[in-house]
Amino acid sequence: MEQRTTTRVAARMPAFLRGGVGVATVLAGVLVVILLVVIVARALTPPPAPNAAEVTAKQFYTAIQHQDYPKAWGMLASQQQAQLTQFAFIRFAQGQDQKYGNVTAFHELRYDADRNQAHQGVVQMQVTRANGLKYAVGLTITLTADGTWKILEEDHAI
Repeated sequence: MEQRTTTRVAARMPAFLRGGVGVATVLAGVLVVILLVVIVARALTPPPAPNAAEVTAKQFYTAIQHQDYPKAWGMLASQQQAQLTQFAFIRFAQGQDQKYGNVTAFHELRYDADRNQAHQGVVQMQVTRANGLKYAVGLTITLTADGTWKILEEDHAI
């Protein structure tokens, strides 16, 4: 009697599922479909919006590119401004422009949040000058008490 039950169940199963190869083929097909759905979903997901520190870095280099040095100096943290007057900053920036040409392009390479200080991070920027010089600059950006993001230091001259 048990043999009849097994025969009846097997008779109701489609032929391709009766063998182990058929089941494996169906499972492989399902996995491929799931994988394709995941790949397409990731490709269609827009990149995350830049955070405020990244926006500050881009605004700083936009000001430098447009030679709006007072605006760029105003984006420095008070510690930076205490060490470098606005006049000295402008003269330095103009000297960089004379030596290497104006900033013609820039883009963000990456953002690294500081794991030890929640309100600080480093934005790595790629800068291109008119003479073709390209260099990377790491801008350490910090959240100030008034809620604005300011540039605390650079690891390379602007």
